[in-house]
Amino acid sequence: MKDAKGHGSDAHSSGVQEVGKQSVTLMSKAQLDQLRTQFAGIKGVDPMQPTYGKLTAFLSDTHPDRLKQLADANIPFLSNLARNRLPEVAPYSRGQKVTVDGKPGEISHVQTAPRGYQHGYKVTDTSANDPYKGTRLRGNTFISHADIKPVGRVK
Repeated sequence: MKDAKGHGSDAHSSGVQEVGKQSVTLMSKAQLDQLRTQFAGIKGVDPMQPTYGKLTAFLSDTHPDRLKQLADANIPFLSNLARNRLPEVAPYSRGQKVTVDGKPGEISHVQTAPRGYQHGYKVTDTSANDPYKGTRLRGNTFISHADIKPVGRVK
């Protein structure tokens, strides 16, 4: 593996993590320490400069596992940029048992949203005696996570 200047790195000492059928080579402690040193004096970069565009393009193409590693590495400036590009995880997942308006249901679809926006959900009715069991609660509209309560939640 080569760094930005074309020098070889100690990729053989990096961790390799299997993600589905794709393997992702994580950065070694030495590589992260080198980045901390190189970014130590940087407080920010002018977004109008080509360097910023190249850096953000690089991070946008980086695997989420490596982004998480960079975000957690406390590298000045770079960790914040990596953290902003991490995919946001929805609070509820498909198949999770929930209630909407007091009716039992199950998350059947998750519409993810960019950071700062609410995710949308479609919930299938699971009430035993309801003639509409199996249909979506609130029709075909997306439901905000604020209107969904996990089963067993105590307030």
